[in-house]
Amino acid sequence: MKGITLIFIFISTFSAFASNWVFDVGAGVGKGTFSHTSFNQDISVMQYQVSSSALYRAWGPLFAGAETRFEKINQMTDYAQAGSNIRGSMWSPISPVLLISISKLALRFSYQFFGDYKLSNKNVDDDEITWKKAKGLRFSLVLVDILPFGTYEFYFQKRKFKEQQLGESEVTSEFLVEPELTTFGVEYKIIF
Repeated sequence: MKGITLIFIFISTFSAFASNWVFDVGAGVGKGTFSHTSFNQDISVMQYQVSSSALYRAWGPLFAGAETRFEKINQMTDYAQAGSNIRGSMWSPISPVLLISISKLALRFSYQFFGDYKLSNKNVDDDEITWKKAKGLRFSLVLVDILPFGTYEFYFQKRKFKEQQLGESEVTSEFLVEPELTTFGVEYKIIF
């Protein structure tokens, strides 16, 4: 009898603990601009992304957790007109997330401070170009329970890059003026 009681206590404790967790995977698309003083003009971009996050209900409507995100950036402005080709990809391995749930709406905030943006094209010396030390914020309005097991997230994101690395060298150089990526879009997430 004592063993059954312990099993029941373990299951009920685990169930209560597990019910406070939310896991999701998502995919989205966005539009925006890359700006920098070396460009002839702001460069229009399309952003494609996949993400995953784990959030824990810290208190009432407040959730805290982390996310990981992979993004692919396509340049929409003509290369000759823009004076640069900034197509590339970025993986943010971990970003802290804060979510406040209000009925069928939620506000989601994340701070991105990890991740490197690897440009698709190489420089004239055939070195890969990587923009490092990304920092930025992402604000989202989340529509909850619109579709079963999922949410729509309308986001605005602004991110800057502090350093540039050429090739496999450990040497980086700081930008005098940091390139800035600003995007807005929508992401659909499946909730577990």
